[in-house]
Amino acid sequence: MLTSANDNGRSNPGLAGRGPRMLDSDRPTDGENGDAIASLRPHYAAFKEQALGQLALCCHNPSDGDYESLEELRTLMHMLAGTATLFGEPAVGDLASELDEALTRRREPVRASLERARSGLADLRRS
Repeated sequence: MLTSANDNGRSNPGLAGRGPRMLDSDRPTDGENGDAIASLRPHYAAFKEQALGQLALCCHNPSDGDYESLEELRTLMHMLAGTATLFGEPAVGDLASELDEALTRRREPVRASLERARSGLADLRRS
C-alpha cells in the first residue's frame, strides 16, 4: 500500500496523490461487469443514504470540536467519493471528495465546510 504525508508530516495510508477520476466512458457497461455493479446498487443506495444522513446531521448540528463525529463523517465521505462515480453519480462523488479533503486538511473551519455542503445536500438527496 502506498502512503502519502499529510500537512503535519504524518504518513497516511492510501494512494500517494490523487489519481484521475473515472470517466463516463470508463464505467462498466452491462456487458463488462454490469451485472456485478447492478447487484451492488441496492447496497450502494443504502450506504449513500447513511452517509448523506450523517452529513445532514452534522450540517444541522455542526461541532468543530466533536472529533469522533467528524472523523466518522470524513470516513463516510471518503468512501462515498470513491464509489459514487462508479454508480453513475459523479456530482455526489465530487461533493463527497471536497468534504473529505476539507475534513482531512482542516484548512478552513469545519463549520464553513459543512455550510458549503449544506447548500449541495438537497441536490444530492434528489440524485
